[in-house]
Amino acid sequence: MKTFKKIAIKAAKEAGKILIDYYNKSFIIEETKTKELKISPDVESEKRIIRTINKEFPEHSIKSQKSGSQETNLLDNKSEYLWVIDSLDGVGNYSRHLPIYSASIALLKNNEPILGVIFIPNQNILVHAEKSKGTFLNNKRILVSNRKVSQAFAYIPSIWNDKEFTIKFLSDIGTNLKMNRILDSSVFSMAQVAIGEE
Repeated sequence: MKTFKKIAIKAAKEAGKILIDYYNKSFIIEETKTKELKISPDVESEKRIIRTINKEFPEHSIKSQKSGSQETNLLDNKSEYLWVIDSLDGVGNYSRHLPIYSASIALLKNNEPILGVIFIPNQNILVHAEKSKGTFLNNKRILVSNRKVSQAFAYIPSIWNDKEFTIKFLSDIGTNLKMNRILDSSVFSMAQVAIGEE
């Protein structure tokens, strides 16, 4: 597990460096048929993550948001390990220079999550979790908060993703919370919950 964690963190930080380097530069923004945004920093950071993982674990499977499944050098297509990556979660924010975005990497063994890494590059925040070992913020053990619901913040998926769910949540539950946030970055939001800030 130590090697897996080391490589996942290395890959996430290398992707983060690419995102930081591109952040204040001009880049091409394309819209796919499904209305998603495609930008070069996302593509480049994804390539870096895939390359870093493949170098150490060429027999493992990789599934990424942009490239789909990559099974190069996969032995009999039966690897027990699957890496799931999102090199830039919050691409809409990033494309408009809003600093709410992150890179994430997860590792599954026989379809069971055993490792997760989230890197928020503009704040140099690294959150990682290992099966049976807990969750860590920059290598310091952390726990979710124990705030009452009335004092809690809720992170809600982007409205355009599921308008009906968002409206129902806000009307049924949202009014009982301290605040509701729609950040357009699910991974960033999950990191905040894990850190215990909400």
